[in-house]
Amino acid sequence: MDAEQKMAVSKEIEQADQTHFVLSDEHWQAFTEALDRPAQRLPRLEKLLREPSVLERTMDSMSAVNDSAILSPEEVAAEIASMRAEKHANSPV
Repeated sequence: MDAEQKMAVSKEIEQADQTHFVLSDEHWQAFTEALDRPAQRLPRLEKLLREPSVLERTMDSMSAVNDSAILSPEEVAAEIASMRAEKHANSPV
């Protein structure tokens, strides 16, 4: 990441953390008018939120192919412990 990208990310983080905003009377009026407008239906967004996410579709396809390929958290922890023990046993003292 170059210096310009780092600066942009830093500014985004600073803005995200900002809790106090000062608006001119004109901007405040526009803001409150936008808040007071009736909600609009967004059919494409509604459809998107009804459909399974990419992760859900991926997990469904994985489980359909091979449920045994998915490890439980306990199995993952045991596998990590086993790998660490093997690494420790093979490292020079």
